Amino acid sequence: MDSFLAADIGGTHIRVAVYPANGDIVPRNQKRIITTDIETTPVERLAGLMREFWPEDGRVRAIGVAAPGYIDTARGVVLHA
Repeated sequence: MDSFLAADIGGTHIRVAVYPANGDIVPRNQKRIITTDIETTPVERLAGLMREFWPEDGRVRAIGVAAPGYIDTARGVVLHA
């Protein structure tokens, strides 16, 4: 089944959810973790959650990411958060 992944990168927490592509607004799964950690960077933590939530069939139609501040989509970085 096709899915959508959503990520919210905040100053204190990172949230990831997976939604069915049929338009249902209730996530099939979601998780919230702290943004900072002594052993991993926020990007590593986000990537780990995305791997955890990636559907077994690999059918992801789109990934949406929200972050505070401006996002340079060409370079893939958050500016002025």
